[in-house]
Amino acid sequence: MMSGAAPRHLIVLAADKHIASVLETLLSRPSDLGIHAMSFDVRRHPESDPGCRTRSAEFLRPLINSYRRALVVFDHRGCGDEEKSPAEVREEVEDELGRNGWRERSRAIVIDPELESWVWSRSGRVAHVLGWGRSFEPLREWLQAEGFWPAPQLKPSDPKRAVEQASAARERCFHRPCSGNWPPPSDSTAAGTPLSTISGRPFKPGFRGRASWCRMFRQRWV
Repeated sequence: MMSGAAPRHLIVLAADKHIASVLETLLSRPSDLGIHAMSFDVRRHPESDPGCRTRSAEFLRPLINSYRRALVVFDHRGCGDEEKSPAEVREEVEDELGRNGWRERSRAIVIDPELESWVWSRSGRVAHVLGWGRSFEPLREWLQAEGFWPAPQLKPSDPKRAVEQASAARERCFHRPCSGNWPPPSDSTAAGTPLSTISGRPFKPGFRGRASWCRMFRQRWV
């Protein structure tokens, strides 16, 4: 921040690109959160969930005078301390932030279940953003064949890994001929599209997912 400039309202530290993208979308729609418009920046921790859990205070310390408030968001699963409850992990992170200059102006959100579990619905938009065309069923069939989504379950066993592997597999298909039940891409921009963008528009989580995000934000912040 330039000397003499007023601090921005909020700095968000996210564990990965998916969390960062969803938060950027939500914070750009303050009416959905029931808050006033604010100035904000979203950054990703290079060490993902474990980094947010153990080193968020270190990451944010140089920004103490540049932002009025700080928010740290990461998944409980994969944070490295899953034997503790999400509430216990959250309190530890907030205590550490408080000891490092952010007392009374920082919050943490520990997501459980992880963000990707909200993505998996029988939607052609989900298939499209992962690069699988506009039909969901070929994607579902591939996930079942690869063991990521057992047939009786409503969602993949490991939602985050399913997102990563489905996207990576489709990107590989763009670079070599593919066989089997693999749909042609609807357009060349589908593969590798951020999870936050569907059909060129910001991704809007389903009603339950969006409501959960808004409820968590208000509980931890507003």
